Amino acid sequence: MKKTLLVAAALAAISLGVVHESRAGLRVSYPVTVNTTSRTAYGALGTARNSSDNLQRIGCYVFRFSNDGYAWCDATNSAGTSVACTTNQPGHLIAIESVKGDSFLYFTWQLDGDCNWFRVGQDSRYEPKQ
Repeated sequence: MKKTLLVAAALAAISLGVVHESRAGLRVSYPVTVNTTSRTAYGALGTARNSSDNLQRIGCYVFRFSNDGYAWCDATNSAGTSVACTTNQPGHLIAIESVKGDSFLYFTWQLDGDCNWFRVGQDSRYEPKQ
């Protein structure tokens, strides 16, 4: 009876999403990728910093003025293709300000150069700066 209850409890925990996957040993490099057709750029800051090509970079700068602010983000891949965008959207600024030295950053931009979507990741799998 106890074994049946334990199995039922484990299955319930899994179905409710209580059990989380562990990724502590996973190590992944994310070189800077720039796609000017889909207007996307992404990569891990650590991978860019550790690259041997001396070209890769990705990051953002936030400028604050009292209650207002704006950000400028840019990326350059190993082929030397560079892109940049700017934003003053409060939600974007919050996301950008969460970027750390070993983060994964993904952003998109519009034809006019405005940034329009961000993803910032903090995960043990991302390559740290060396």
